[in-house]
Amino acid sequence: MKINKKVIKKLRRIAEESELNIDDIVSQINEKGCFLYDEDYSNYEAGKSSDGGSYGFWTNAYLLKDKKGWYIELERRTTCDAFQYCRACGTFNSHEECKPIQISL
Repeated sequence: MKINKKVIKKLRRIAEESELNIDDIVSQINEKGCFLYDEDYSNYEAGKSSDGGSYGFWTNAYLLKDKKGWYIELERRTTCDAFQYCRACGTFNSHEECKPIQISL
């Protein structure tokens, strides 16, 4: 995927607002197709992280392009695998009606 200067400029603004490093963002996009937007492991505890209540949470951000232009789509994730987790709103539910958060660039 070719990331042009205009998109880099907007990603730089997002990086500054969220205290992320633009070089890390671009590196992660080039390597994995997404970047780690946010993470919270404050309640994480090894051995209890999949079904014991001490989960880690993070948000992947995918840089995508459609006919309208570039945008970022956020996907919330957790270490929990015992319960259904909505990747759009970040709650322990299965929400068919939830739509992913998209940030237009």
